[in-house]
Amino acid sequence: MKALVVDDNTLIRKMIRAVLEEEGLECHEASDVASALESIRELNPDVCFLDQYMPDGDGLKVLRTLQALPGGPRPRIYLLTGSPDESIVSQALNLGASGVLFKPVNPDQILQKVRER
Repeated sequence: MKALVVDDNTLIRKMIRAVLEEEGLECHEASDVASALESIRELNPDVCFLDQYMPDGDGLKVLRTLQALPGGPRPRIYLLTGSPDESIVSQALNLGASGVLFKPVNPDQILQKVRER
């Protein structure tokens, strides 16, 4: 199984990557919206953990862009946010996110989402 971790915070990316690799996943990283979209197109990951706030946009922008693309395989995407704003949660789900995880995310939450099929 292939995973993509998208976050502008290096420590968060490395923590999630370590958890995923320990679980046996092939893991890739991106640090902004542009590289996230490129990685999703090129790698076709099975699951993606996507930060809400990044320097060049946000996770909702990634979800909107993916939703506008013609059919094809899409990863399960879990939006990561530190914001308690319920509108972000509803927008993410309406744009096709599989779920929303609130920061700080713990390893058990990550593993639970990876194991969901």
